[in-house]
Amino acid sequence: MATAVVMIAFGGFFPTYWGRIAAGNFGGQPVMHLHGALFFSWTLLFFTQSALVAAGRTPDHRKFGLFGIALFGTMVLSVPLVAINEIWVAERLGPAEGELARQFVAVPLLGLLVMIGFFSAAIANISRPDVHRRFMLVMMVSMLQAAMGRVFLTLLAPAGTVGAPPPGAFVTIPAGIAVDLLLVVAMVYDKRTIGHVHWAYRLGVPLVVAEQLLVVPISTSAAWLGFASWLQQLVR
Repeated sequence: MATAVVMIAFGGFFPTYWGRIAAGNFGGQPVMHLHGALFFSWTLLFFTQSALVAAGRTPDHRKFGLFGIALFGTMVLSVPLVAINEIWVAERLGPAEGELARQFVAVPLLGLLVMIGFFSAAIANISRPDVHRRFMLVMMVSMLQAAMGRVFLTLLAPAGTVGAPPPGAFVTIPAGIAVDLLLVVAMVYDKRTIGHVHWAYRLGVPLVVAEQLLVVPISTSAAWLGFASWLQQLVR
């Protein structure tokens, strides 16, 4: 699963980020590079932590865990900064594009709440490895929606529209379903190895799916658009 996370995170962003950096034609703001570096470092840390436990090096795993807590806190701060940047970039294209961007940033910002919740639950259960690792996996899979979404947009978006504000949060649903299949695999693995689906999955998976679906009506609500406008004005 850790290997799959790294592959999806890198491969999903290759057309719109890694590949463009290699070609020298990525025009994003510095905050985008910071955000990308933090989140991809997190996926590499997740892989490293999984490998350490698999190798029986639990003390090293715990030492790196302290670094992981600090890294996660920095990641959390980068998400609203990127959201604000996306709104201002879209606003320069026109009022309609700005409105679409204010709607769409509901996806990363509400997803951030899910990340924080599962990370907190995982840290609270560090003395219960069966719970800790499952909550960490649920959190990691929820993060992959962004990477998988880039795949769908790259393959299915009309020519010349890649990079433009998406038409709405609903376009993220297929990507969410695709990455959620990893959790289905994890639950099947539980059923085959321990005879039942662990309660962490039975709690976590419905919450992830609910967030992925509810973000669509929330993103177009007056309350959300008002919040997004307020957030936009924090950084000019």
